[in-house]
Amino acid sequence: MFEDYAQLQSHVLCAQDFEVLAQTKIDDALFAYLSGGSGQEHSLKRNLDAFNEMTLTPNSLENVADGNSHWHYQEQRFSAPIILAPVAHQTLLHADGERACAQAAEALEQGMVLSTLSGYSLEDVADAANGWKAFQLYAQPRQQDSFDLIHRAHQAGYQAVVITVDAPVQQVSLQARHLGFKLPPEKPINLRPYDDLPTPKIKPDESYIFQGIMAQALNWKTLQNLMDYSRQLGLKVWVKGVLDPKQAQKLQTMGADALIVSNHGGRALDSAISSLEALPTIRQSVGPEMTLLLDSGIRSGQDIFKALASGADAVLVGRLQAYALGVAGALGVAHLLKLLTEELQLTMALCGCSNLQDIRMINLGDNNDV
Repeated sequence: MFEDYAQLQSHVLCAQDFEVLAQTKIDDALFAYLSGGSGQEHSLKRNLDAFNEMTLTPNSLENVADGNSHWHYQEQRFSAPIILAPVAHQTLLHADGERACAQAAEALEQGMVLSTLSGYSLEDVADAANGWKAFQLYAQPRQQDSFDLIHRAHQAGYQAVVITVDAPVQQVSLQARHLGFKLPPEKPINLRPYDDLPTPKIKPDESYIFQGIMAQALNWKTLQNLMDYSRQLGLKVWVKGVLDPKQAQKLQTMGADALIVSNHGGRALDSAISSLEALPTIRQSVGPEMTLLLDSGIRSGQDIFKALASGADAVLVGRLQAYALGVAGALGVAHLLKLLTEELQLTMALCGCSNLQDIRMINLGDNNDV
């Protein structure tokens, strides 16, 4: 679609332009899968509304001439508090898939989380770029297979394991199913070394959900086992899919290094609270030192500012990443990260914030004004 970066720049002026372009380039059914949410999409809409309804108060007389958007996690410095979220099946969007995203993140000095359901193996993606990367884990029915995935991530040089806890069962969006979208039939490449467990035998009076899928789902005990094993290898442990402050406190006690406040982009429980709504009470429950990230609903650098002002240390970007990849591969994702960083810095300047700590010092009012 674009022959060079100058042409891309002239067409994509803000992060959300990628969504408009993606809709013209990507197959309708695939676009519906990417853009849609679960059920009637109440959570998807709620995520966007929460950001749109929060207002900001300018404070442009502060001296921000020495400002920056750097985020520090452990010994790593990121150019901005932005990480590419784990997005499955990226080779449906571009032949280079996750390799392209890893290269873009490295080029912009930002991070990436690779999905268990990636189109390239975790080893291939690690070889594609040297930047900061984490591996997202969907716990497998056989615990030893989960251990092996974590071990492989450690061997390949990933710095953290991100364990997803909020989507043991989910469905492709209604719109995507109406358009005939189906996930690839072949087994995801990262899972091919592992044998499938026999399909659970469900009695006539039993539920496919309760006695089937949920009988093999992650629980507190198996989560602790995965966290302990990851720490033994020296990996940081992030837990993704937290919306409840009591759950957040328990995960903190269990030894999680970071929590990702997320409702799975509105793709799991419909009518779930938005991530932005949940964030302040979770920050209050875990205290100021716990690393908190947010995903679900980010569409601009201004949204990133609002997330940081509400208690997040950084954000993850999923749908925008997918759109940018589908439009222009690695170049598109790199341009997206550049735009988001510039939009964040512009908002910081207009609100009188010269660094991320200044954003965190902002006191949100009862009406969500900043």
